[in-house]
Amino acid sequence: MGIHPKTLQYRLARASEQGGLDLTDPEIRFHLQLCAHLLSLKDKEGG
Repeated sequence: MGIHPKTLQYRLARASEQGGLDLTDPEIRFHLQLCAHLLSLKDKEGG
């Protein structure tokens, strides 16, 4: 990624706190991965 692993951990923890998400929950992690994938497809299509 280009950032220090501790920086990534910190940012994920902050995002989890601010978004009220439990990133240890496999279902939530799946939904986040799915959203990220769909957004990347949208970006590739130019939409």
